[in-house]
Amino acid sequence: TYFPAGIYLGGQNEAIVRSFDESLWNLIKQAEEQVSTNGNVGTGFTLSSVISYATPGSTGGIRVNIEPPEAVQNGAGWWITPIETYYSSGSLVLDLTVGMTYQIKFLEATGFVAPPPQSVTVTSADGLVYTATYGAPISELESWRQAHFGTITSDGIAADNFDADHDGQDNHSEFIAGTNPRDSSDRFEVQSLIRSGNLVVLNYDAKAGRTYSLEKLIHNSSDNTTSWSAVSTTGVLGADEQDRVIFDLNPETNAIYRIKVVLP
Repeated sequence: TYFPAGIYLGGQNEAIVRSFDESLWNLIKQAEEQVSTNGNVGTGFTLSSVISYATPGSTGGIRVNIEPPEAVQNGAGWWITPIETYYSSGSLVLDLTVGMTYQIKFLEATGFVAPPPQSVTVTSADGLVYTATYGAPISELESWRQAHFGTITSDGIAADNFDADHDGQDNHSEFIAGTNPRDSSDRFEVQSLIRSGNLVVLNYDAKAGRTYSLEKLIHNSSDNTTSWSAVSTTGVLGADEQDRVIFDLNPETNAIYRIKVVLP
């Protein structure tokens, strides 16, 4: 098997040439394969170039450039284990041991899908420059699935109509309610009902970003139909809180009430 002898890089006196060996050639071929797993369509991780240092030694470096710029603005970043230090796009990490394999991980960026973790082996005392591409902007529901299930696709345990934590509420209902679909103890329900005469107090756990309405089932005698009518409604909550609603019952009529949560 034959490999290119080297690649001209320019540099001082235009005399820097980077030699190739089998391990580096295989690394380049492997890194250039686009990554698409767990519904992370559009993400990628490629080896962009190799930086030759003026004074070669026994350590190398890794730089990661992140695309697109909007993902960087929304919090995209990276770190490399076992260093566990966060880096911004374009940062160069030096003094990495030649022959050692490091894992590169990526921070979540609001509205984008982060690439999956990547294993990179430092093969020489040069700087390897990678480009990490975050997936296209995604919806709020897709972002929620990514956070809880590691995928943006409504499929398997992440399907909208699947009850992942077996608490009686499907995943889409938990998205609307702002509850954790992997924790059966976190679900939208009335925590307590207290009645004193005609006065009723309902207590429930409310989540930030939602509105809550007390609704009453109304019977329309004109056409013998029923419909829900709002008795009271909260504004959009700024934080999680334990909320309550107080209302009077009409002792002369039977009625059905419910608490409805809405994601505006």
